[in-house]
Amino acid sequence: MVVHWHEWSAMLQVPTRDVPPFSELLTASPPRPAHANGNGEPCIALIGPDNEETRTLAGLLGNLGHLPQFTLYAQDAIPVLPSPPRLIIADIDATEGNVAALCHSLRQSPAGSEPYILVIASPEYEAAALSAIDSGADDVLIKPVSAQNLRLRLSIAERLLLLREGIAR
Repeated sequence: MVVHWHEWSAMLQVPTRDVPPFSELLTASPPRPAHANGNGEPCIALIGPDNEETRTLAGLLGNLGHLPQFTLYAQDAIPVLPSPPRLIIADIDATEGNVAALCHSLRQSPAGSEPYILVIASPEYEAAALSAIDSGADDVLIKPVSAQNLRLRLSIAERLLLLREGIAR
């Protein structure tokens, strides 16, 4: 199989690497989760108001294996983010519906230019959530947030982040 792979790659002029022996693959350390930083800790910034709903969201993230770093949002100020987070989850309620300004500010900051931005919105802010997409958000999740729906969105975010990294290489 590997011989054919090398033949086809040479014929198509696609660069390939040698496949390590299976015994090496078995003894290799498992890959670090893509949502983790260099210290092995998850890199999710959670921007939201300091309330029960945000703590519940942080609990859902914890149940899914993530440890978000909580950041309060102040109007007309770029949130201080862990540098750089892979994923930013922003609660539109924290911005009082002005999530477009938040997304624009994040995308202009060094820590906010690369991450995936997931905006969580109450049904009354659904129209404002659409403006968030125009201002740089990658996805919107309408409340109430279920663990299953959050897990789905996080999986999508991870896939897109991996694709972006692959394109950048």
